[in-house]
Amino acid sequence: MELLLARIKRGDHQAFKQLFESYHKKVYRFVARFADDDQADDIVQNIFIHIWKTRGKIDDETKMDALLFNTSKQQISNWHRKQREERLDEENLPLAEEDEDQDSSYLLAERRKLLSQCVERLPARRREVFTLYHHEGLSYQEIAQYLNISISAVGNHLNRATEFLREQARSYKG
Repeated sequence: MELLLARIKRGDHQAFKQLFESYHKKVYRFVARFADDDQADDIVQNIFIHIWKTRGKIDDETKMDALLFNTSKQQISNWHRKQREERLDEENLPLAEEDEDQDSSYLLAERRKLLSQCVERLPARRREVFTLYHHEGLSYQEIAQYLNISISAVGNHLNRATEFLREQARSYKG
């Protein structure tokens, strides 16, 4: 199977199709332990998309099961983080009656606009790390590799960005 990974790394579509057909059910069964059926389908799709997109970074010593398991854990974690963020967004929005849906949509759009403006005020590298993490869904390790910085530097950038955004939110409310 490691030969299959080498072929995938070179961009062989047939090899990737073989990987998908051979491992889809196994990956799905693993993911389904952490999400319902529809969500598991989406996560599994993201797992295979991620493998294809990052195929050039596959280490020649990587074992198939390790690659699939680690990518699955990462995608499940990303999915849970996005679910948590969506719940927090919903909790932080003012409750609106059905006839106030337009007002609610307007407030949400304004919040997003303000957040975007605050993110733009971050230093360039910090903004890049923040965007890769929150908008692209990359892990600390992926960001570190992509930007050629340490994992702790990624954490520091994200912590400082979060603190800056919290300060901005407090000053806006106050």
